[in-house]
Amino acid sequence: AMPCLSSRIPFGTAVTVGATPREGVLWMVLFGASVALALGWARAFYLRHRLGRSAALLSLAAAVTWALVALTASTVGWPAWVLGPYAVWLTVASSLAVGYWRLNESR
Repeated sequence: AMPCLSSRIPFGTAVTVGATPREGVLWMVLFGASVALALGWARAFYLRHRLGRSAALLSLAAAVTWALVALTASTVGWPAWVLGPYAVWLTVASSLAVGYWRLNESR
């Protein structure tokens, strides 16, 4: 996951150059939140084995990433297509995480 996240940094710089200062700051805040939530998911899932918390963090990461896609589409346009597959993957992974948590919550 880290190569994917680190490869978005130069991409984010290119996007924020084409945006207004307010949009650029919002883009970077959403990007930072997406990274923080993804790292929080990894910690909750792999280290703490907190399935409910990890499902919530991953779902929030997906929501924030979709907001990032929408902001990118409205400010620059085509780069949103680059973020789209990552947002789709987070959505699928969130669904799997919630299902895994619900199946294991009684144990």
